[in-house]
Amino acid sequence: MSISAALHCSQKDVLHLAKISATRIELVDPLGSKNVIGASINTAIHFAQTMGVPRIEVEALCLQADVMLRQGDRLLAGSFASRSAAIANRNGLRLNKLLALHYYGKALHERGQLELAQHVLKETQREAERRGYQSLEDVAASSSIPSK
Repeated sequence: MSISAALHCSQKDVLHLAKISATRIELVDPLGSKNVIGASINTAIHFAQTMGVPRIEVEALCLQADVMLRQGDRLLAGSFASRSAAIANRNGLRLNKLLALHYYGKALHERGQLELAQHVLKETQREAERRGYQSLEDVAASSSIPSK
């Protein structure tokens, strides 16, 4: 419905945010196509870079990190998450930065870098609390990309 509305209004930024959300839903659907998910994410990243919309790029990169974690590619997941955090930081996207750091911490944990992962996740949690969120789940709930 949101994709249809965005298409009707010719709001390409809203369209890509809606597609990212739809892709998130497809990700948890066991019948979701990996090719469709990857294509949607790549299209959103390309649009964001071309049009200079960092929020879409950050959210798409976080989603890409989540996909890589689910597929067991911890190195690539960490790379996407750190890139997302850097872009969010440069553009003052605090909430998105916290979510990206959460994914980065998860990737570090999956890589076996437990001490560093614990440090990143604790600092992310502290920052979330300083911003008025009770937990990282509250951060995810406030973002268009929920944490799993």
